Amino acid sequence: MIRALVAFLYIMWQPVLMVFACLILAALLSACATTSTIPPQLLSCAAQPPAPVSGTQRDVGLYIVDLAAAGDDCRTKINTIRGLQE
Repeated sequence: MIRALVAFLYIMWQPVLMVFACLILAALLSACATTSTIPPQLLSCAAQPPAPVSGTQRDVGLYIVDLAAAGDDCRTKINTIRGLQE
């Protein structure tokens, strides 16, 4: 009698347990497939300033400062993207 009851419960609950197991598996797999959207403003860097063709030392100094700022802009954006990907 108990054996028949256990067999009956197993047969009745097996589909329910199978659906539950599939839902858990789907939830776990979807967690692995997360994607992060990279904001468009991080996908372009500041333009390199044009080099002075002639001028004073002050012009060259300002060019170097602008060049460093453009490089820093790119490095900051790349590091931000790298942080989003981790």
